Amino acid sequence: MNPPARRIADLERGLADRSTDRPATHYFFSGDLHRAEAGYGGKSAADILDDVEHVHAAIAHYDAFRGQHRLDVVDFAILVSQTWHTDHAQTPGAIDGLP
Repeated sequence: MNPPARRIADLERGLADRSTDRPATHYFFSGDLHRAEAGYGGKSAADILDDVEHVHAAIAHYDAFRGQHRLDVVDFAILVSQTWHTDHAQTPGAIDGLP
């Protein structure tokens, strides 16, 4: 499957799994959860479990926060990128193209 077709298939799969009243918060953390479960760097089972629990705790916290403040998906995505995924945050320097 070519990349555009794969992206469309991923989008359709995501839409099928999405709840009708709000998007699933765990989609914003899928990369973090994958890295935690993979145990890169030869981590022990206990360390992997701790990493996975840390991501799940963050998901629960962000989901509760989003529900409490009734954030739409765009505002919520911005919040996640600025606070959890700080390496991808929309800072003024990042927007200006500064390192």
